[in-house]
Amino acid sequence: MSPIPPPSFAVRTMLAIGLALLLPALAATGLLAQNLIENPEFDSDTAPWVVFGVMSTLEWNSIDHDGCGNASGSALATNLIPGGDTVQIYANCVAGIVPGQTYSFGADLRFPTGQAASGSAKVSATWYDGVPDCGGTALAGGGDSEPVLMTTTPGEWVQSSNDGIVAPPGAQHLQVRIWLYKSPAGGSLELRFDGAHVAPAAGGMFFDGFGTESSCRWSAEVP
Repeated sequence: MSPIPPPSFAVRTMLAIGLALLLPALAATGLLAQNLIENPEFDSDTAPWVVFGVMSTLEWNSIDHDGCGNASGSALATNLIPGGDTVQIYANCVAGIVPGQTYSFGADLRFPTGQAASGSAKVSATWYDGVPDCGGTALAGGGDSEPVLMTTTPGEWVQSSNDGIVAPPGAQHLQVRIWLYKSPAGGSLELRFDGAHVAPAAGGMFFDGFGTESSCRWSAEVP
């Protein structure tokens, strides 16, 4: 079978024009937005995500929510707090917040199968007026994501998100937090999270950054 020839110059030009016309329309409707969060896809590590506390861990894991294999991965969070009804928080601070702007946020969450412990996970967002790194005072008007993921449905990626919170006066940063609740005392509970986003739009569906090191999410590459 002979190889499929590349598209002609005229076809490429028409595609480029069509894309140029489509992108502003998507941006105007909120369907296209810039993802402001750093390292949302965990292509090679977990930085700059941090763990609140010393009783739990955050590691890079090769299981990716897009099925990218070794080209990308996810964050593996483990709640190791020995007590019962405990919560561990993992966070990332987003800069460049504009007061009065509407933002959406969220992440894909997944509990591994075969765990003895039970619990739940969600995403939240908190505004801060200080710099740098979410210092200063926490402001009102943040929010939580939906749905809350339960360990009763392990082995499946579930997007938990909030499509419309408005930055209050004085807001300069937004701290995104992954909450990992563990019900019984003792043992540990693991959670994978990936595909995190913070976008200056209500209900953003597509992000124009594409700031990852892998190309596995594209169906083809053309020089």
